[in-house]
Formats: sequence, C-alpha cells, structure tokens
Amino acid sequence: MGLRGRSGAALFGALIIALGGMGASTPARAHEAPDVRLTALAERIARQPRDAALYLERAELHRSVGDLAAAARDGRRALALDTSLDAALLALGRIELERGRPAKACRHLDRFLARRPEHATALAARARARAARGRHLDAASDYGRALRLTPPGEAPDPHLFLERSSAFAAADPLDPRPALEGLDEGIARLGPLVTLELAAVDLELRLGNPDGALRRLGRLAATAERQEAWLVRRGEILAGAGRIAEAAHSYRAALQAIARLPAARAATAAVRSLHQAAARGLARLTDPIPRVP
Repeated sequence: MGLRGRSGAALFGALIIALGGMGASTPARAHEAPDVRLTALAERIARQPRDAALYLERAELHRSVGDLAAAARDGRRALALDTSLDAALLALGRIELERGRPAKACRHLDRFLARRPEHATALAARARARAARGRHLDAASDYGRALRLTPPGEAPDPHLFLERSSAFAAADPLDPRPALEGLDEGIARLGPLVTLELAAVDLELRLGNPDGALRRLGRLAATAERQEAWLVRRGEILAGAGRIAEAAHSYRAALQAIARLPAARAATAAVRSLHQAAARGLARLTDPIPRVP
C-alpha cells in the first residue's frame, strides 16, 4: 500500500521509529539484534522499493547503531519518495546534528517546525543545532519553548534547563543573570536537583555572590549522607572569597570526614582526589595539614 493512501495522523505516527516519543519500534522486532533487523528491512525494501516508511525505519536503525552516513542516505531517500513526510525531516535533522553538521540540521528542522511548530523534541534538537552554530539566544528561545511544551503532569527534562542556561551564558558571558534565572525556574519545577544547583553555584560565583553560592551548597549538603565533597567545595568558595579562617575550617572538616571513612572507601580514586584537594587547599592557606591515617 502506498503512503498517500494512509490517513495523515495515523501515517505520521506509524512512520516514526523511536524519534523522541513520536512513535515506537515494532514490538515483535524491538528485541532483535540490529543486524537481523537490518537484513529484514533490506528484504522488505527490495520488495517495496518505493515505501518511504521502510527507508525511514532503516534510517533510525542505522542511527541507533552509529552508522550516521547510512542513516542520512536512507533519510534522504525517504524524503525523496515523499516530500511531505514530516518525520523524515525530523530524522534528518537529528542525524545531521549527530554528524556534527548543525547548519544542515537546522535546515531540516526549520522545515519540520514550519509544519509542526509545537513539537518539543524538534525544538530541543534545533536548539542544540543553533547553539553549535553560535546562535545562542535563538537556541535559548527554542529551549524555552520546548520546556513550555512539556505535557501537563510530566516532569520536564532537567538537561534542557542546563543547556538553556549554557546558551544564555554563552550569549552574554558578562551577564550570567539570565542563565541563573533559567536554572532557578528548573529548580522551582523539579526541586533542588544536584546538577541544577551545582550549575547555579558556579553562576553565583561569576556574579560575585559567594554567599548565594554557599546557601545553595548548604541546601545540597543538608540532604547528603556524606559531607566530604561539599566541605571541600565550601572551602574552595570561602578561600576564593578571602574568608581564610572559614575556608581552613571547612578543609579540615573535610579531611576529618575522610579519615572517618572505612579504609576500602577511603582508598577509592574519588575519595583520594577529594583528600588531595582538601590538603592542597589547606596548604595554600599556610595552615598545617592534619595527619590522616
């Protein structure tokens, strides 16, 4: 059956294979190895060489295994067979973005979004492509639209808040306030996620507000089972603010917390790195380094 004979909405849903929530792989085949699925698709395409949906399905499968050149070829073939195929534009946009070709990605995603302007996945993809081209404010705008389109009752993707913040920061490195405000929006919606709060700590420091950074760090530390990492970071912030006695106290507290850890845990690379950071920080403050077993 040709593509033109299918209804619009049903066609669009049927054509998308794992493209950001716009469809899903056929359940009966989802568990099969990629090479088996590729062979099966090649056989189906040989029988139905003008079925754009098959090329699009194979394009996504190629993309999923990292063969982006083959994915792009199949995506272009699908679009050539049916120029009205929105899903092929989205697929090609994402493929070209992964290939490191953001200008080409933008062209496909612009066409897709001209037809479907309220599509969050496409907006996020175009935001990344625009950011890669240095169009940071345009990228931030797309991230914002994608976040506003999160379905009611569904939590937005925290990575979008982080990426939007980075876009704002890159757009105007001298004014981190929009980047920080965007993170605070994410924290208000998602709660004090470590990734968002740590990014906000760095922005507070860029704004020359160590007290704000310390307040955020304190909120994170208050819910943490172990304190050594937060104590080291606190020492760094205090030292940077010239609050030497407080910084030394925090570094010493970190070293003491590490000394209380079981030997096996204290021997891990992460804890050794923390110990070294605390010891170096304390040495820079010209205080003696406490002996740690």
